[in-house]
Amino acid sequence: MIDTYLSDLGHQVKILQEHLPAGFFEKCLQFESIFHLHIPKTGGTFLNEALNRYWHLNFMSTRHGTCSSLRLFPDPTDALWGKESLNYLDCDNYADALKICVIRNPYDWLVSFYAHGTTAGNIYIPGALKGVGSLRKLYQSFEEFVFAYSDDEAFWPPGFIGFKNFMPFQIFDDDGNCQADLCLRNEFLSLAIYSLLIGFGIDHRVAKQIFAQERIGKSESRRGDDYRTHYTDKMVTRLEKKFERENQALGYDFEKHVLDESYIIELKNVKYIPITDKMWTLSA
Repeated sequence: MIDTYLSDLGHQVKILQEHLPAGFFEKCLQFESIFHLHIPKTGGTFLNEALNRYWHLNFMSTRHGTCSSLRLFPDPTDALWGKESLNYLDCDNYADALKICVIRNPYDWLVSFYAHGTTAGNIYIPGALKGVGSLRKLYQSFEEFVFAYSDDEAFWPPGFIGFKNFMPFQIFDDDGNCQADLCLRNEFLSLAIYSLLIGFGIDHRVAKQIFAQERIGKSESRRGDDYRTHYTDKMVTRLEKKFERENQALGYDFEKHVLDESYIIELKNVKYIPITDKMWTLSA
């Protein structure tokens, strides 16, 4: 029976490896804990729910924060009035953990950013926000919101400027280093989590339960819809330049959703300083 299990595990690993960074499973073996750098509206809530089921993973999930001196305020999805955002680098046991985040097609992410929350009359309470940070209150149509997002002169809350500059700004520190060791694609999130669980020693037969887990944290109004239906040609044109850096660094496109079938990627060759909005890449 042990031989059968090991043979099946080896088969699973062989299938997964072509969709993962080189040395992925070896890297996982170097760590005894996992720290989640939570980028809002990427699927992080689903990730938290999935990994928190395995107490022996030593998984650390916190509220939203950043790795640089560019902070978030208010906390973008937990409450309108918010909590002071974390500097992840100051968190206990951060340095020794494998740092992970979830990334997402920026066009899809922007729709989710706008659609977040629900309404409850004119009362703003946790879980009843109009968009992240209630930005839907300011921009009452998605088109108006997109134009404001892509216009450097349009009003934007100072506490959310990082999201307007570069979508995954939270995972970069003041020296431009990406603090996330691994970036899990939202588009293949169950497969990415399955790979991570196997990497941390979870029996692959148990890890397969992730494929039956319902996606949580997704707006009811968006379940099953195609983000592309929310955009006009004019809106896409406005965002083409705006999302140029995200598309190049993360491997996304408006039409194709995702440009390859990698479940998890690394961004160590990408340098970005949030406070100055300066980005560059290192040669391979």
